[in-house]
Amino acid sequence: MNPNFLERSQMQTMCKRNDVVQRLVCCVVLFSALTGVVNAQTVSLSGSVRDRETGEAIVGASIKILGTRFGALTNLEGKYRIENLPLGDYELQCSAVSYESQTVAVRVMENQELNFRLSLLNVKKEEITVTSEREKDVLRQAVQSIARMEKADLDKHRGQTLGETLHELPGVTVLQTGPSIAKPVVRGLHSQRVVVLNAGVRQEGQQWGAEHAPEIDPFAAAKIEVVKGAASVEYGADAIGGVVRVEPRPLPKIMLWVENLRSMPLAIMHKEHSQRCLKVQLVRQWVGAPK
Repeated sequence: MNPNFLERSQMQTMCKRNDVVQRLVCCVVLFSALTGVVNAQTVSLSGSVRDRETGEAIVGASIKILGTRFGALTNLEGKYRIENLPLGDYELQCSAVSYESQTVAVRVMENQELNFRLSLLNVKKEEITVTSEREKDVLRQAVQSIARMEKADLDKHRGQTLGETLHELPGVTVLQTGPSIAKPVVRGLHSQRVVVLNAGVRQEGQQWGAEHAPEIDPFAAAKIEVVKGAASVEYGADAIGGVVRVEPRPLPKIMLWVENLRSMPLAIMHKEHSQRCLKVQLVRQWVGAPK
């Protein structure tokens, strides 16, 4: 066999191998470059979050891209912005306190703006009724002493002050500094150490000084109860000496209501004037006097 022919065949084989290798290298480099360019493309996603009804900005709303670590919070203007987001399809979830969350699917291929409108969370629960039922007398008598003055006892002391009226009850004395100035003293304590309730309302207008009596109408009470002893749990920390509860008489029922009392005298005068004019007119017609 001719040596030149063998050498020529080997050279051709090597050239073909080098050509294949070069093509493979070019393909790998080109593919890597294209992949790098695609991966290097990132965009931003921005928008705002507002109330659906009022249109006000929602501050502190959370925007999450599910399945990734990307997310953002809205600022004082209700706006958000997510940077360096790769191209692709995502699911965004927007949530805020007291609002219903919203999930949106979006395809991100360029810089986009996506706005959210959230609705208030409608929480419906069953109605809860809280009632307080207890036998107050039994509970209090177990730890405290209660003295009462009914209507018959109060009628004997009509015209006296509250302190003078309660003077006959055991454990109750009077601090009197002048005519009609008497404060009840329960177990040695008075003024701001004894709570005075008038129709369930604290009477504290004259509790600050020993020379001032409680502003209680002696003719208005229907029943008075004196709780002797500390009652801080129920009536507050200042009920150290006790509690004086004044229950007023019920208001009388008025069957006739006058809408405007000021117009009533004018209506009566107008009625009397009309009747007087009618009488004069009838007399003139009967006598035949000129009008």
